[in-house]
Amino acid sequence: LQYIAGKSRGVIHAATGIGKSLVALGIFHQHKLRNPKCKILFLAHTIDLVVQAADQFKAHFSVGVWQGDKRIDGDIICATIQTAKKIGLNKIQKMFEVLVVDEAHRCADASKSYFAFIQDSFIRYRYGLTATLPNSKEGRLALEGCIGPVIASYDIAQGVEDGILSQPRVYLLTYPQPNPPKGTSYRYAYQSHIVENDVRNRKIVGLAMKLAKKGESSLIFVKELSHGNALSKILEFNKVDHFWIHGAHSSDDRKATKKVLERKDCLIGICSTIWNEGVSINSLNNCINAAGMKDSKTIIQIVGRGTRVDEGKTTVKIWDFLDRGDHISEHCFDRINTYVDNGWKISIPTRKKK
Repeated sequence: LQYIAGKSRGVIHAATGIGKSLVALGIFHQHKLRNPKCKILFLAHTIDLVVQAADQFKAHFSVGVWQGDKRIDGDIICATIQTAKKIGLNKIQKMFEVLVVDEAHRCADASKSYFAFIQDSFIRYRYGLTATLPNSKEGRLALEGCIGPVIASYDIAQGVEDGILSQPRVYLLTYPQPNPPKGTSYRYAYQSHIVENDVRNRKIVGLAMKLAKKGESSLIFVKELSHGNALSKILEFNKVDHFWIHGAHSSDDRKATKKVLERKDCLIGICSTIWNEGVSINSLNNCINAAGMKDSKTIIQIVGRGTRVDEGKTTVKIWDFLDRGDHISEHCFDRINTYVDNGWKISIPTRKKK
């Protein structure tokens, strides 16, 4: 927060698990010291993140939550960008002196309404919190134009060194793969080699079951609902206790499910992209990337779900797959490059000969 003092705009780049909510509280505190009557708006892109943040802020400030037409007032207002847009930019900028944007990397796309809404506001003090900065120069310039330059940065490596975060360990798994056809579209390749690949899916489920027998919890990440459904059916067939959380579940359901995994009452979970951001489970032992994908921001967000330290936990295991096929191979190489660039140790487990 020493970097924020005296700055009216800027982005704080802090790895998941560092405690961005505490950083936000520090920003609130500084501005309340400067002007006790100032109103502050905290924006997030999902109601889950809004409610989670409000619960953390309530112990320190008067906090209100705006959700659709329901508006509970407070010195700090937590709301989704969708609700803020519905109220209207003119009203918002008259009401608030300070704006704090969670998952601020979402403001980096100048073609999206998130960018336009914040860029066009005249709120004097603007801060963004994010664990992942845009990859492209254009994205970083858009983020700077919308909120401000990066004024503080704290990555996973620094968090591990300071004992705040768990050390990621990456394991790349092999599985029997036929020679894939050449010249297929990305959509066909993703469906056949990732989503509908029964051999790969059974490998994923078998891994999670093996880890559960050791008392370790696992969260399996998927991109498509059909993929989560396929994995859930295999677990059901094997009569394995698990949960499958996705966008159709209510905010209350998601909160309750998170607590179940946190307490390790259930050791195997499947989640869609709704849990790629903003949800951290301190006790989580394993992150299993079933979705593939290539984007480094997404990969780091997945890893971040398990980097929080907990009693007896200093490492988090990241499980990925050496996939082969048109488009799929390139994405696998991109993920490996992300792991290497972050300095995480990579292992390729081999089956021991009997």
